[in-house]
Amino acid sequence: MSIITPIRNHKKLTTLIAGVLVILLIPATALAYVGFVPGLTEAMGINKPVDLGVQYTSADLSSLVSGNSLNLTFGNYDSSGLTQKNITDLSPGPDLIVSGPDSNTATFTQAELTALINKLPWTNSPLSNSQIRLSDGTVEFSGNVKSWYLADLVKSLYPNGNYGAMSPFLKLASHLDDPAIYAKMNVSVDDVSGAPGYGQLHLKMLALRINRIDLTSNVSKMNAINATVGAGSQQQSLAFSVGSLTVSDGQLQVYGTLPTHYDVGSGDPSVICADYHGGSLLSLNPIDGRIGSVAKSCPL
Repeated sequence: MSIITPIRNHKKLTTLIAGVLVILLIPATALAYVGFVPGLTEAMGINKPVDLGVQYTSADLSSLVSGNSLNLTFGNYDSSGLTQKNITDLSPGPDLIVSGPDSNTATFTQAELTALINKLPWTNSPLSNSQIRLSDGTVEFSGNVKSWYLADLVKSLYPNGNYGAMSPFLKLASHLDDPAIYAKMNVSVDDVSGAPGYGQLHLKMLALRINRIDLTSNVSKMNAINATVGAGSQQQSLAFSVGSLTVSDGQLQVYGTLPTHYDVGSGDPSVICADYHGGSLLSLNPIDGRIGSVAKSCPL
């Protein structure tokens, strides 16, 4: 009797422990499957981005700089000032500031844009493992996106909160662990004035996947964005605008007033004003929940 009782108690204890583990592991696995558990989510491959088949080399980064009508420059800034460098020689920095508006026509390939996103040493970049694929009127993006950036991006694209049934999903996405995002959209800008500004933007979401959650049926119900680009830019006191934009055969052709200076660093960006007089410095870090916020207006 003294031998049987401990055995029975041991079995009960083992059963109890097994039951507790099941209770704990099933929710944990489910949360990891959705994308809420750092480490386990990655180990399960839940947030591995879709491969769009877009590859790039260092030559694509060079052609982005030298093969366009825009005179693109890059630099590092800190408290002592701005130092211009080749894009391949830039030191990493947490902030990215763009400036230097130039009204011109430019063409970018999908490999060049993919190279820029992955190689620009912006340590606070919300994007990693990214690819951009361009076809007739359609832009596809695949990559990991920092969760804190998602909510700010939605606010910037839909400032009036006009995303209907997608609202719960978008709020949920802001808490995920670096989710893998796949998005497909129709994008174009019609030239309605013959000038580099005041183009009519048309953007319609066609597909959206967050990790393994397919939200395509939801985004198909979202209203298309139709906005006058130039007017929006003027309201924010920005010098940048787009007059026309077309996507075809792996290329993006754009006509507008586009930024030509890209500076990575930290601290007060006003030191950039010593090399750039007039206009605005635009921060690509969210400010007050809005991406593309004006960081500084430089005096003439």
